[in-house]
Amino acid sequence: MPLFSCCGFTNGDDFENSRFTRNDFYQNKEYQDIQYPITCCQLYSNFSIKYPTCSISFNKLNSNFQTGCRDKLNEFILVIR
Repeated sequence: MPLFSCCGFTNGDDFENSRFTRNDFYQNKEYQDIQYPITCCQLYSNFSIKYPTCSISFNKLNSNFQTGCRDKLNEFILVIR
C-alpha cells in the first residue's frame, strides 16, 4: 500500500499462498514473475517506483515487503481519533 509504505496485511509473506498471479500492471508497465505486487516497492510521493530494480529483486532497501499494513493502519487510525 503506497500511502503507508507497507506490503500485505502482516507483511509480504501474505502473498505466498494468495491469488496473486505473480504478474502486475503498474503505471502503464507490465511486470511478470514477480515475488510481490509492485506497490510493495518503495515509491515516491507521486507513486513512481523509487528503485527500478525492486521488481527484479525485492529487498529491505528497495521495498516494504517486511512491513505489514495492519500496524500502519492502526497507527493512522489512532492519530485521527
